[in-house]
Amino acid sequence: LPAPLLYRLARGAALPLSLLPTPARRRLRRNLGVVLGVPPDSPALGPLVRGAYRTQCANYADLLRGRRISGAEASARTVAEGEGWAPFRQAVADRRGAVLVTAHLGRSPTLRALQRGDAVVLFADWDSTGHGVEVPFFGRPARLPAGPALLAVRTGVPLYVAFAFEDPSGETVHATMEAPLEVQRSGDLVADVRQTTARLASAL
Repeated sequence: LPAPLLYRLARGAALPLSLLPTPARRRLRRNLGVVLGVPPDSPALGPLVRGAYRTQCANYADLLRGRRISGAEASARTVAEGEGWAPFRQAVADRRGAVLVTAHLGRSPTLRALQRGDAVVLFADWDSTGHGVEVPFFGRPARLPAGPALLAVRTGVPLYVAFAFEDPSGETVHATMEAPLEVQRSGDLVADVRQTTARLASAL
Protein backbone atom coordinates (compact mmCIF):
# COMPACT_ATOMS: atom_id res chain seq x y z
CA LEU A 1 0.00 0.00 0.00
CA PRO A 2 1.17 3.57 -0.59
CA ALA A 3 2.49 5.12 2.63
CA PRO A 4 -0.16 7.88 2.93
CA LEU A 5 -2.98 5.33 2.56
CA LEU A 6 -1.37 2.94 5.05
CA TYR A 7 -1.08 5.66 7.69
CA ARG A 8 -4.64 6.86 7.08
CA LEU A 9 -5.89 3.30 7.59
CA ALA A 10 -3.80 2.98 10.74
CA ARG A 11 -5.20 6.20 12.19
CA GLY A 12 -8.72 5.14 11.19
CA ALA A 13 -8.35 1.82 12.99
CA ALA A 14 -7.24 3.58 16.17
CA LEU A 15 -10.68 4.99 17.05
CA PRO A 16 -12.64 1.71 17.27
CA LEU A 17 -9.70 0.03 19.00
CA SER A 18 -9.58 2.79 21.61
CA LEU A 19 -13.25 2.14 22.46
CA LEU A 20 -12.93 -1.59 23.10
CA PRO A 21 -13.13 -2.41 26.85
CA THR A 22 -9.88 -4.38 26.92
CA PRO A 23 -7.47 -4.85 29.86
CA ALA A 24 -4.87 -2.84 27.93
CA ARG A 25 -7.27 0.09 27.61
CA ARG A 26 -8.09 -0.06 31.33
CA ARG A 27 -4.36 -0.03 32.20
CA LEU A 28 -3.81 2.91 29.88
CA ARG A 29 -6.62 4.92 31.48
CA ARG A 30 -5.34 4.05 34.96
CA ASN A 31 -1.79 5.13 34.12
CA LEU A 32 -2.90 8.34 32.42
CA GLY A 33 -5.08 9.07 35.43
CA VAL A 34 -2.03 8.80 37.70
CA VAL A 35 -0.10 11.23 35.51
CA LEU A 36 -2.92 13.78 35.42
CA GLY A 37 -4.21 13.21 38.93
CA VAL A 38 -7.73 12.26 37.81
CA PRO A 39 -9.77 9.03 38.24
CA PRO A 40 -9.52 6.41 35.47
CA ASP A 41 -13.11 7.07 34.37
CA SER A 42 -12.56 10.81 33.92
CA PRO A 43 -13.87 12.15 30.56
CA ALA A 44 -10.66 14.20 30.31
CA LEU A 45 -8.76 10.98 29.50
CA GLY A 46 -10.78 10.19 26.35
CA PRO A 47 -8.75 12.33 23.90
CA LEU A 48 -5.47 11.11 25.41
CA VAL A 49 -6.51 7.48 25.10
CA ARG A 50 -7.46 8.00 21.45
CA GLY A 51 -4.18 9.78 20.83
CA ALA A 52 -2.22 6.92 22.38
CA TYR A 53 -4.00 4.41 20.14
CA ARG A 54 -3.35 6.57 17.07
CA THR A 55 0.34 6.65 17.91
CA GLN A 56 0.47 2.90 18.48
CA CYS A 57 -1.31 2.15 15.21
CA ALA A 58 1.10 4.47 13.38
CA ASN A 59 3.96 2.58 15.04
CA TYR A 60 2.61 -0.66 13.59
CA ALA A 61 2.45 0.99 10.17
CA ASP A 62 6.09 2.03 10.62
CA LEU A 63 6.91 -1.56 11.49
CA LEU A 64 5.26 -2.83 8.32
CA ARG A 65 7.21 -0.30 6.26
CA GLY A 66 10.46 -0.70 8.21
CA ARG A 67 12.59 -1.98 5.37
CA ARG A 68 11.17 0.53 2.92
CA ILE A 69 11.74 3.70 4.95
CA SER A 70 14.96 5.25 3.73
CA GLY A 71 17.26 7.37 5.83
CA ALA A 72 16.36 10.33 3.64
CA GLU A 73 12.62 9.83 4.27
CA ALA A 74 13.12 9.48 8.01
CA SER A 75 15.25 12.64 8.09
CA ALA A 76 12.72 14.57 6.01
CA ARG A 77 9.90 13.66 8.45
CA THR A 78 11.86 14.36 11.62
CA VAL A 79 12.51 17.67 13.35
CA ALA A 80 15.35 17.47 15.89
CA GLU A 81 14.64 19.60 18.96
CA GLY A 82 16.36 20.14 22.29
CA GLU A 83 19.86 20.92 23.47
CA GLY A 84 20.96 17.28 23.66
CA TRP A 85 21.34 16.65 19.95
CA ALA A 86 24.65 18.45 19.42
CA PRO A 87 26.58 16.68 22.21
CA PHE A 88 24.92 13.36 21.33
CA ARG A 89 25.97 13.62 17.69
CA GLN A 90 29.46 14.61 18.75
CA ALA A 91 29.70 11.59 21.08
CA VAL A 92 28.61 9.32 18.24
CA ALA A 93 31.03 10.96 15.76
CA ASP A 94 33.90 10.63 18.25
CA ARG A 95 33.02 6.96 18.85
CA ARG A 96 32.84 7.62 22.61
CA GLY A 97 29.60 5.70 23.07
CA ALA A 98 26.34 6.96 24.55
CA VAL A 99 23.24 5.59 26.26
CA LEU A 100 19.98 6.98 24.88
CA VAL A 101 16.86 6.38 26.97
CA THR A 102 13.29 6.67 25.76
CA ALA A 103 9.92 5.17 26.58
CA HIS A 104 8.97 1.70 25.29
CA LEU A 105 11.39 1.77 22.37
CA GLY A 106 14.61 0.00 21.54
CA ARG A 107 16.29 -3.28 22.39
CA SER A 108 18.74 -4.20 25.13
CA PRO A 109 22.33 -3.81 23.95
CA THR A 110 25.49 -5.46 25.21
CA LEU A 111 28.34 -3.81 27.02
CA ARG A 112 30.49 -4.65 24.01
CA ALA A 113 28.56 -2.16 21.87
CA LEU A 114 29.48 0.66 24.24
CA GLN A 115 33.08 -0.48 24.35
CA ARG A 116 33.15 -0.15 20.55
CA GLY A 117 31.97 3.43 20.95
CA ASP A 118 28.46 2.75 19.65
CA ALA A 119 25.35 4.51 20.93
CA VAL A 120 22.74 2.18 22.40
CA VAL A 121 19.02 2.78 22.90
CA LEU A 122 16.99 1.47 25.85
CA PHE A 123 13.46 1.93 27.11
CA ALA A 124 13.35 2.82 30.79
CA ASP A 125 9.78 3.64 31.78
CA TRP A 126 8.76 0.10 32.72
CA ASP A 127 10.51 -2.64 34.67
CA SER A 128 9.31 -5.97 33.34
CA THR A 129 11.23 -7.99 35.95
CA GLY A 130 9.83 -6.39 39.10
CA HIS A 131 13.38 -6.18 40.49
CA GLY A 132 14.34 -2.71 39.30
CA VAL A 133 15.32 0.36 41.29
CA GLU A 134 12.50 1.91 43.33
CA VAL A 135 12.33 5.67 42.73
CA PRO A 136 9.64 8.37 42.78
CA PHE A 137 7.74 8.42 39.47
CA PHE A 138 4.79 10.78 38.99
CA GLY A 139 4.59 11.21 42.75
CA ARG A 140 4.45 7.50 43.51
CA PRO A 141 7.12 4.87 44.18
CA ALA A 142 7.80 2.81 41.07
CA ARG A 143 10.43 0.37 39.93
CA LEU A 144 12.41 1.34 36.84
CA PRO A 145 15.11 -0.71 35.10
CA ALA A 146 18.61 -0.23 36.51
CA GLY A 147 20.25 -0.99 33.16
CA PRO A 148 20.59 2.51 31.66
CA ALA A 149 22.05 4.00 34.84
CA LEU A 150 24.28 0.99 35.44
CA LEU A 151 25.74 1.19 31.93
CA ALA A 152 26.36 4.92 32.21
CA VAL A 153 27.94 4.65 35.67
CA ARG A 154 30.20 1.71 34.81
CA THR A 155 31.33 2.79 31.36
CA GLY A 156 31.52 6.57 31.83
CA VAL A 157 29.47 7.28 28.70
CA PRO A 158 26.90 10.11 28.68
CA LEU A 159 23.23 9.36 29.38
CA TYR A 160 20.54 11.06 27.25
CA VAL A 161 16.75 11.11 27.38
CA ALA A 162 14.76 11.58 24.17
CA PHE A 163 11.17 11.42 22.98
CA ALA A 164 9.46 11.57 19.60
CA PHE A 165 6.00 13.01 18.99
CA GLU A 166 3.97 13.30 15.80
CA ASP A 167 2.37 16.61 14.99
CA PRO A 168 -1.43 16.59 14.52
CA SER A 169 -1.07 16.09 10.76
CA GLY A 170 0.88 12.89 11.25
CA GLU A 171 3.39 14.09 8.65
CA THR A 172 6.19 15.31 10.92
CA VAL A 173 7.90 13.74 13.91
CA HIS A 174 9.41 16.04 16.53
CA ALA A 175 12.37 14.27 18.15
CA THR A 176 13.34 16.04 21.37
CA MET A 177 16.54 15.22 23.22
CA GLU A 178 17.52 16.77 26.52
CA ALA A 179 21.05 17.67 27.57
CA PRO A 180 22.98 14.73 29.06
CA LEU A 181 21.79 13.76 32.52
CA GLU A 182 24.17 14.17 35.42
CA VAL A 183 25.49 10.68 36.21
CA GLN A 184 26.66 10.19 39.80
CA ARG A 185 30.00 8.36 40.02
CA SER A 186 30.99 8.39 43.70
CA GLY A 187 32.44 4.89 43.77
CA ASP A 188 29.38 3.42 45.53
CA LEU A 189 27.82 1.54 42.62
CA VAL A 190 24.46 0.82 44.29
CA ALA A 191 23.98 4.41 45.45
CA ASP A 192 25.15 5.81 42.11
CA VAL A 193 22.73 3.64 40.13
CA ARG A 194 19.84 4.56 42.46
CA GLN A 195 20.56 8.30 42.28
CA THR A 196 21.04 8.27 38.51
CA THR A 197 17.84 6.24 38.03
CA ALA A 198 15.97 8.79 40.17
CA ARG A 199 17.24 11.57 37.90
CA LEU A 200 16.20 9.53 34.89
CA ALA A 201 12.70 9.06 36.35
CA SER A 202 12.42 12.80 36.90
CA ALA A 203 13.41 13.42 33.26
CA LEU A 204 10.86 10.88 32.02
